[in-house]
Amino acid sequence: MTFSEPATKFKIPNSKKVRCVVDFARRHRLHVKEQSQLLKLLGPMATEQELLMNVRKELNLR
Repeated sequence: MTFSEPATKFKIPNSKKVRCVVDFARRHRLHVKEQSQLLKLLGPMATEQELLMNVRKELNLR
């Protein structure tokens, strides 16, 4: 059986991006306590939406 299209060309429309919690914490400059809370809650890997919904960032109001 041969395929005419490579598998990488097709994308699932509702796919969720899975991220490493430690890399996410570094990229968003989260405190170590916040990173450890995310690790306890979500484990080492989580979807981007889960990470964004569970992170607590302080607002910088002027």
